Amino acid sequence: MNSLLYTIWIACGQENPAECMTDRMHYRLEAGPVMENRCISCHTEGGPAGQSGLLLQAGDTEGNLERLQTYADSGTAGHILRKPLGELPHGGGSVLDSFGPEYAALHELVARLEEPGGCSHPGPPP
Repeated sequence: MNSLLYTIWIACGQENPAECMTDRMHYRLEAGPVMENRCISCHTEGGPAGQSGLLLQAGDTEGNLERLQTYADSGTAGHILRKPLGELPHGGGSVLDSFGPEYAALHELVARLEEPGGCSHPGPPP
């Protein structure tokens, strides 16, 4: 067996590496589309949230994940969930439903930003 493949299997805690949803995969498939649909139109340079601490760039999946990780590392990961719910001041108001699939995707994103490197949601479900 290829040692790299074996390492991936072990790191993911899975018998089949195809069953491992990496942080990047989760962002690309689940959380990224939510950010593109709900956040990027304002959270860009020159946009209504251009002076906020969270600036994203349309179509830059890898870069946006890195920007979100930097944002989370500054101790504000929870804002990614609380602001779009309207629990914290947010110029865009309440834009998510805490019982919806978009919120669930962002909830997992925040958990993965706080505990990167796993194959599944590292925290309790929303």
